[in-house]
Amino acid sequence: MNTATRILVCTFFLAQLPPASGASPARIPDNLPLDAVKWTGGFWQDRMQRLRDIHLPGVLDGSFMSVENGSTFLNLLRAAKLEAGGAQGSTWSDGDCYLVLDTVARLQAHQADAYLKSKLDGWVPIIARIQLEDGLVDSWTVLGEFDATHGKPWRWQIKKGDGDGFHGALHYNTGSLYAFASTLQRATGDGRALAIADRAVRRFMGRSNTVAGPMQWAVPDLYARSGDDGLLEALRRASGQNSVFGPPLRQAEEIFGHNTQAAHTLLRETAFCGLTGDDGLRNALQRLAENQLTRKTFITGAVAHVHRGRRPEQVVGGRTYPEADYNEAVGPAYELPNDSAYCESCGQCLFAEWYYRMFRLTGEAVYMDAVERALYNTVPGCADLDRPNFFYCNPQEQLPGSQRSHTNGPESKWEAHYTWRRQFTKKSACCPPKVMRALAMSVEMAYNVNREGLWVNLYGDNEIRVALPAGGTLHCRQTSVYPWDGKVRLVLQQVESASSFGIFLRIPGWVNGPVHIAVNGQAVAGVPSRSAHHALQRNWESGDVVELELPMPVRYMAAHPAVADARGKVAVMRGPLVYCLEGDDVPSDSALEHFRLPADAELQPAATKELGGVMKLTGTLICGPSAPAIGDKLICDEAETALYRTARFAESAPILSPGDRRVSVSMIPYYARLNRKSDYFRIWLPVY
Repeated sequence: MNTATRILVCTFFLAQLPPASGASPARIPDNLPLDAVKWTGGFWQDRMQRLRDIHLPGVLDGSFMSVENGSTFLNLLRAAKLEAGGAQGSTWSDGDCYLVLDTVARLQAHQADAYLKSKLDGWVPIIARIQLEDGLVDSWTVLGEFDATHGKPWRWQIKKGDGDGFHGALHYNTGSLYAFASTLQRATGDGRALAIADRAVRRFMGRSNTVAGPMQWAVPDLYARSGDDGLLEALRRASGQNSVFGPPLRQAEEIFGHNTQAAHTLLRETAFCGLTGDDGLRNALQRLAENQLTRKTFITGAVAHVHRGRRPEQVVGGRTYPEADYNEAVGPAYELPNDSAYCESCGQCLFAEWYYRMFRLTGEAVYMDAVERALYNTVPGCADLDRPNFFYCNPQEQLPGSQRSHTNGPESKWEAHYTWRRQFTKKSACCPPKVMRALAMSVEMAYNVNREGLWVNLYGDNEIRVALPAGGTLHCRQTSVYPWDGKVRLVLQQVESASSFGIFLRIPGWVNGPVHIAVNGQAVAGVPSRSAHHALQRNWESGDVVELELPMPVRYMAAHPAVADARGKVAVMRGPLVYCLEGDDVPSDSALEHFRLPADAELQPAATKELGGVMKLTGTLICGPSAPAIGDKLICDEAETALYRTARFAESAPILSPGDRRVSVSMIPYYARLNRKSDYFRIWLPVY
């Protein structure tokens, strides 16, 4: 299936779903084919190449083929009678394996090769062999761990008893199977896995009638393709139920609860809103997103710091929703501790996907800002640069007193997720597939098209070939070394369109300074707004050139005073990147925890080949044993409500105390932390 055909098919399905009377349709409903965009160089091509050459083979042929891993392809082989043995690892193992294959399909669309094709051609028939006559696809059932004849797997995995809510892992396995199958069809036109997944989803819905967790990947898409009103009714019913937040999502005032459950709920409701155009639901989603982004998100974009805690009692609309235990969860507003931050890798990836879906729903650039912050800081930092090792948790600092486990291997306790180093095998191995999938999704997120034109969301070396929904085709090449520099150049190499259309350039929210835009060398009038897409509307011609220049000074950031762990401290940013001070970049006779940042610090960017080629920030900080002075060294404006804002120093030039000295150091991007010798790093530096 060629590019033009795929986008027309996708547009056709979505066009069959008019919104309810008086409701607002999704702003950007059209899906680009997965082979429409290619990263051709720079940061993202490097990430994709590492994903292809290091991380994917290391998981697909390494950790996920190990009996020590919590998720394993061995279960699929054994269920297909291609290997002897029983079920291994976790009951949700199948779902993790399917999400690994989702990444294989995305990489095959990006840059096809024989290795990727062989994996897809090999695993799809194996999945087909596992499927039972009733449509169920579940290795644990096939291997006799559950009794399919008497319905035990359904009772165990769907309901605890009559009237109880959803319970178990089958929803994860089935939804993840559909996610992979849908991606494979979009990526290559191969519908074999989708036929398997369709039957599995219909069987699941026939028995559970529940749209829980990862089933959000399946039910909205299956409804869009089939028009089965029963599926839409299941989505509508789920939308009215109490959520992991406490109240039903429409009434909830803030996000609470287990990070992946919360993210899947938000993804489901965003998909449902896109199908129906329900403005009340849209308003609720925007309210919750605002709550998350302005009160509950770390400066790196990380979310869900709570390991174990209690959701507070809430009174909403005159009804009381009692407190409840939760774990791996989104917690209260402004509770953003650095050392004890849990921030499970799965949640970081799923929330990034939700922000992207919210952008698609609304067209508001603030959500792509959130995607960018996650993709340049949190998500790539979940994986080692040069090894197929992954973090389960992502604390925001690690100092000698931090409570961490040195391993999460076969001899460790189940909950040894706070590890000093990224791990190869894990007893709970849900994170590697989601991290790889999120990195591969950068291709999908880089651009969007709708009848208004081309939306440019992520910057870097790439090219896009796309059929425009309003008619015509476009081939565009983008060149940029972003995020290391803010200069971007778009060359419209081929335009075939009889009418004008817009090119929408995202102006990131981090920008603080003049933005320059030119078309064919002529400056564009007007002042572009931050956190918005700047529209360039005209009759474009082949050879037209669009240039964008975003200022990238080093910025010192302060947090809202309610964030206790950041009081009297600053974080260092440049462009979309958050920087950290790591033990490898300070003198061996200096302790990392003794460094403080003076008001007159002048950190300068310096290109280096280290850590895969990063722009370090070099300069001097103050190091010494003296205790910090009493009183805040930052000026706090009580009228300022932003979660993160430009730091304002109370003093311009500090006077050094005896024993303190200025020391030359370097800072590295947060995502590249803990890839060298030191175990220690910190983002927030006390002000001297």
